[in-house]
Amino acid sequence: MKKISFLIASFVWLAFILASYIYNRDLVITSNGQTVLEMSRSFFKVILNTRAWNARHGGVFTPVTATNQPNEYLIDSNRDVTTTTGIHLTKINPAYMTRQIFEMARSDSYIYFHITSLIPLRPLNEADEWEKSSLASFESGNKEIFERVKSDSGDYYRFMAPLKVEKPCLKCHAKQGYKEGMIRGGISVNSRSTRFDAILERDLVNNDLLHGVFLFLGLLGFWIFFKFSDKQFNTINTLLNQVYESKNIIEEKAANLDELNKTKDKLFSIIAHDLINPVGNFKQVIDLLSDEYEKMDNIERKEFIDSTKGSATQVYTLLQNLLTWSRSQRNIIQFTRNNQILSLFVKNCLSTLNAQATNKEIHLINNVEASIEVLADAFMLETILRNLISNAIKFSYRNGKVEIGATIENGFTKIFVKDEGTGMSNADKENLFRIDMKVSSVGTENEPSTGLGLVICKEFVEKHNGTIEIETEKGKGSSFIFTLSNE
Repeated sequence: MKKISFLIASFVWLAFILASYIYNRDLVITSNGQTVLEMSRSFFKVILNTRAWNARHGGVFTPVTATNQPNEYLIDSNRDVTTTTGIHLTKINPAYMTRQIFEMARSDSYIYFHITSLIPLRPLNEADEWEKSSLASFESGNKEIFERVKSDSGDYYRFMAPLKVEKPCLKCHAKQGYKEGMIRGGISVNSRSTRFDAILERDLVNNDLLHGVFLFLGLLGFWIFFKFSDKQFNTINTLLNQVYESKNIIEEKAANLDELNKTKDKLFSIIAHDLINPVGNFKQVIDLLSDEYEKMDNIERKEFIDSTKGSATQVYTLLQNLLTWSRSQRNIIQFTRNNQILSLFVKNCLSTLNAQATNKEIHLINNVEASIEVLADAFMLETILRNLISNAIKFSYRNGKVEIGATIENGFTKIFVKDEGTGMSNADKENLFRIDMKVSSVGTENEPSTGLGLVICKEFVEKHNGTIEIETEKGKGSSFIFTLSNE
C-alpha cells in the first residue's frame, strides 16, 4: 500500500512539474516575442512623436553639409535660406528627418527602420514584398503587423504600423491623389532575432534547470516521507479522508438547504399570489351580496354566484395540488401498482373535467384503445391525467380540441395529451417541471395557473420509472407525453 501511494504521489508530482514546465516554457517564448513587440511599438511611437514635433514647427532648418543636402523631394519655396552671416540652411521636413534618423540607426547591425509606401516619392522608399503585404492589410483595417520573418541575411522580427495623411503632408503628396486621413504608407521596425534568441535560450535553460531541481527535490521528499513516516502518512491519510467526507456532507447539506429555500420561496409565492387572489375575490363578492342583495335582481345575483363558483374551483384545485405535493414531499402517499384499464381512467377524468371543457366549447377526444392496460398506482395515474387534461383545456382556444391517446413501445406505455392551444417558448419549456422557476401564465381566457400540477405529474411519473416531456411550438399547441413502465 505504501509503495503504491509513493508511486501515485510521484506520478502526480511528475505531472504537476511537467504541466508547470510546459506552461512556463510557453510563457517564456510568448514573453520574449511580446518584449520585441513592445520594443518595436515604442520605437514607432518615438518616431511618430519626433515627426509630430517637426511638423508642429513647420520643419526645422539645419546647415547644409556633405551629408545634409537639400531634400530634392520637398516642394517648398523656402526650402533653402541663407543667414545674415552667410550660413546656408536647408529645411528638414518630417519625412526627411525620419529618413536621416533611419540611416543613422542602420549602422546598428541589430535594428533598422524603413519608411515606405505603395506609391513612394523617393524610389529608395519602395516597399519590399513583406511591407507591400502589410500595407495592403492596413487598407483592410489592420492596425499593425508583427511577425518573425526569415531572409537571406538572417531572421528578423518585423513590425509595421501605418502612417496616415495629415494636413502638412499634402504639400508633397496631394499630387499623388492622397487626402487627409488616408493611409499614405508605413514605418517598419526590423530587429535581428539573434540577440533576442540568445535571451530566449538563456531563459529556457533556466526554466529547464529550475523544473529539474524541483522534480528531483519533490521525488526525494516523497521517498523520505514514505520511507520514514508511516505514522504521519496514516495520520494524514485519515485526515484527508475526514476532510473529504466533511466536504461531501457540507456540500450535500448546502444543496439540500438551497433546494428547501427554493421550495419555500415557491410555496410562499403560490400562497401569496394564487391563493390570496381568489380568496380576495370571495370577500369582495360576499361583501357586495351582503350590502346590495335586496337591490339586485335574480340575474345579477346569479352572475355573482357564478363568479364565486369559479373562484371556489380555483381555490379547490390549488389546495388539492398543494396537499398532494406536500404529501409527496413527505413520502406519505402509498404507492401501489396494479393493472389498470387506461381508457377507463381517461374516461373518468374527462367526465370530471367536462364542465370546464363545455364552458370553453372544447371537444375532448379519448383515443385510448380499450385493450391497453398499465401497471400503475390508481391515485397517481388519475392525478397525472387530471392535471395534464385540465392544463390542455386551460391553454386551448375556444372551440378547440384536446386528444388523449396511447401506444405500447418496448415495455413502456406511452401516453400523450395533445392540444391546439397557445404553445410555449423554448425558454419556458426548459423550466416547465422545476419547482423553483416561475413559468406559470394565464390560460386563453385568463384562467390562472401555478405550474405546480406539472411538477406533481413529473414526480409521479418518475415514481413509475417513466419520463415526461413536451413537444410544443409557440402558437401551435403542445403535446405532453409521459411513459409508464409495464414491468
